[in-house]
Amino acid sequence: MTDIEQLLSGDVNAAAGPESAEQESHRLAARGSILARYNTPSACAATERLDSNWSLWRFIMTHPALGLSAASLVLLCGVAAMWSVLGGPATPAYAQLVEPLLEAKSGSFSLVVLSRGKEVARGKGYFRGPMSRIEKPGDAGSFTIFDGVNGKSLDLSSTEKTATLADIPFFERDKKVAPELMKKYGGGMLGAFRMYLDPACNLKAFGAGCSRDVVEESAPGGGKRRGVRLSTPGMVQTLWADPETGEPDRVEIEIKRIDGVKTVLADFDFNAEPEESLFEMSPPGGYTLDDRTE
Repeated sequence: MTDIEQLLSGDVNAAAGPESAEQESHRLAARGSILARYNTPSACAATERLDSNWSLWRFIMTHPALGLSAASLVLLCGVAAMWSVLGGPATPAYAQLVEPLLEAKSGSFSLVVLSRGKEVARGKGYFRGPMSRIEKPGDAGSFTIFDGVNGKSLDLSSTEKTATLADIPFFERDKKVAPELMKKYGGGMLGAFRMYLDPACNLKAFGAGCSRDVVEESAPGGGKRRGVRLSTPGMVQTLWADPETGEPDRVEIEIKRIDGVKTVLADFDFNAEPEESLFEMSPPGGYTLDDRTE
């Protein structure tokens, strides 16, 4: 069984607790669609298969294997961990780190997938209000859009001429747990990320636990870079602050079942103003639509 097959098999769910009917249905659907395209012997060995690794990234961002909100796979437990490092949500250090994210109306960021230290996929991310989009440079026809208002995602593949419309996992649950914050930030990739960073968000209400450790590394040019490492049954996530400004620098994401693969978000630009047309949820003509919404 390959690494990606292990991830899709449900072993991660077993580690996180009993799998609900909703999770099982989503996992089986994801398994069929992803394994149909992901036909290499090992997810980590396919350094030359950009499309396969891009599918892996899209899977990482949308699969609810750990029982977490799809958009919060990056930093569901981040707020609690950062409070222990930065002194709490009322301190200047905490505000310096999260305010750029909470106050931004739009922005952009880079995305890189590494396999055993080698870059296998590079993408660009955008957000505008509750809408977000991830695309591959040089191939604007392949991208994923998250509609944080209606809880839907649209995944387009220009090579296969397919468009997959799906529900954002746990969107309705999050609306019940934190209705006002969901209204403010929306769901989707960036929406839940910002919601969990808001000091008004009660993370305990989501029922997700994690361990946390303060970590340091050598910063470029000398000095130390400080961050928080978060561990869940299936993932390790590290948020690093800029050593000079204290603002968000990068986020590193590792899935324990996929050995050697790391996803890095960086180059945050909160002054970027992407056009509304980038977040159009209707697929272009000539694409086969696979509607998986309920």
